[in-house]
Amino acid sequence: MPAQTHWDGRHRCPACRMHLSLCLCDLLPRLPTRTRVVLLLHQLELHKTSNTGQLALSCLPNSELVVRGGPDPLERDWSRESQAVLLFPHADAQPLAQWRDAEQPVTLVVPDGTWSQAVKARRRVPGLLALPCAFLPPAAPSRYRLRVDPRAGHISTLEAIARALELLEVDGSAVREQLEFLQQIMVERSLWATGRLPTHLVTGGIPAGAQAHDPYSGPGAARSPRG
Repeated sequence: MPAQTHWDGRHRCPACRMHLSLCLCDLLPRLPTRTRVVLLLHQLELHKTSNTGQLALSCLPNSELVVRGGPDPLERDWSRESQAVLLFPHADAQPLAQWRDAEQPVTLVVPDGTWSQAVKARRRVPGLLALPCAFLPPAAPSRYRLRVDPRAGHISTLEAIARALELLEVDGSAVREQLEFLQQIMVERSLWATGRLPTHLVTGGIPAGAQAHDPYSGPGAARSPRG
């Protein structure tokens, strides 16, 4: 078996973080929204190629990435945000739909990372405890296949953002559909690249010249798009 290769940014698109030969940037929709999405990302997730929260933000011009978990405390006055709501299923959380007709645009704060990291974020980031919490209604199971979470109701960050915007935006169903379609392509290309999905099952096919980037193949291992 070939020696394992650890991938780094030299082989990945700096925008979508996919392998350069599988870049998604030409497929990214631009989705203007009234809702402002603030992704509160744990630093350990920042460079993970399986992170979907950053993929969602790349499609949402009215959004912001805030990184937490570093040595310096995160200083931010959340009270200055327009109608800030924390997407977090706390015991006192209210259905997100109740903010659908808010007079002011909602600022949706979305913790991203593992479940443990999200729980800690609410306690450790100054000001978050003062924000009202909102939860999403039960919906279809997650279609994200790059990470497995056996707990019922757990979905990817992109799916959470998509379902939240479906509730809050006038054209929310279209926003959700486009975000989830993009995730589907990202997941299927990633599975193809690691030998876990045949080409004929990849939505939209595989770009010409696409390369495998599984840990046992190395950066130069091309796979046939007909595989």
